[in-house]
Amino acid sequence: MAFDGGEGLSLLIGGKGSHLSSADVYAISRGLRKATIDPAALDKLSRSKASTTPPPSIESSSVFLTLEESRAALVVLLNKFLLSDAAVRPTLPLLIEQVLGLRSGHESVDFGSPHALITSLCCLSGKGPDDVGRANRDEIFVIERSAVPLVGILSILDCCLSALTKLSDVVAALSCEVARADAAVFDISPSGDGLSIKDETDVGGDMKALLFGSKLVGQSYLGAYSDIPAVHGSFRGALRSLHGRARVELNSSINARKAATGAVSHSREKALVAAVLPLALSIQSMSEISLARAKSCAASLNDQELQNLANEEIEKTCALLDALKVEVKLVLENSVSDSDSAVVLHYLYEIVMKFRKILAWEMAIAMYVIEIDDSIGKPELGEQGGTKLGVENGKLGKEKKRRKH
Repeated sequence: MAFDGGEGLSLLIGGKGSHLSSADVYAISRGLRKATIDPAALDKLSRSKASTTPPPSIESSSVFLTLEESRAALVVLLNKFLLSDAAVRPTLPLLIEQVLGLRSGHESVDFGSPHALITSLCCLSGKGPDDVGRANRDEIFVIERSAVPLVGILSILDCCLSALTKLSDVVAALSCEVARADAAVFDISPSGDGLSIKDETDVGGDMKALLFGSKLVGQSYLGAYSDIPAVHGSFRGALRSLHGRARVELNSSINARKAATGAVSHSREKALVAAVLPLALSIQSMSEISLARAKSCAASLNDQELQNLANEEIEKTCALLDALKVEVKLVLENSVSDSDSAVVLHYLYEIVMKFRKILAWEMAIAMYVIEIDDSIGKPELGEQGGTKLGVENGKLGKEKKRRKH
């Protein structure tokens, strides 16, 4: 992870009228953009008056995140400091900006408590605790109310899944052509009496658009294809809910004047976790149907040796699906226990990464079958422009040649 420091890579945080998006958070978490504070936002903070009442000391367990998750959480906190009406000292946003500019070490940031957070940030930046001082009451309130570990991971999930929801439809369309699936299953008309589901009709319409004019769709009626509107529609609905939640959580300000007294409540964190539970189950269904389509694509191979090789790779993907189901179970179990809420979203991120791999295997097998299918007309390309498609850059074809020798 590195930065050039160029103006084109900077992302202004806290500017008047600006909004932080999940894509912005993801870009900074991956080191693709550099967070820069708007000077006007710092000037506003410098005019605020901090509370002189010493804050109570509350003990809590340490919370550490991965490098990308930690950076995402810090971006969220930086934005919250700049948006809030709290008496936040400019020292803290500047400290976060400095830490975000570092190349590594963000896994050592402790989000367990405001005191632990500031201490670990000072340690990472090379400053002493006295250089920053203890957090005042308003700063502690903003840190505790922002739930930045959850919102940071939520933003990463939102960005990753926004791309996957479109890609999954394209991959499914490729598999439909390979399996000669009946495109009539996507003829779903919206109902004016509330007897249709909009997400399902939208998926049906998009699939029809992707397959429009295709000469490869046929009369095959398999569950892996007829269930696409229901499964993909459920995925879209869960993702839309996640996207709306992420947008609000990223850009809502913290009203420190209405600070609650007493022990810190974690009900808000639990509400965030409850909002993503449907997504975990939906991704499991998406993974299962993707694997089923990959199997049907492999079954369409006429060459038995190639079919066996494809099935060997699919068996490995089955193991990936089994691991995904284990993590879905962990998400559900941890969501009803008293464990750290950030752990639930971390497991969900791992689920997303496994789903991406399963989808990639379906796409690779479908494209390979289309490439070697002689019944499909292909443009003639020169030697330099020839394509070599296949599972893992033609792994199936190359493996077959080696076995013949």
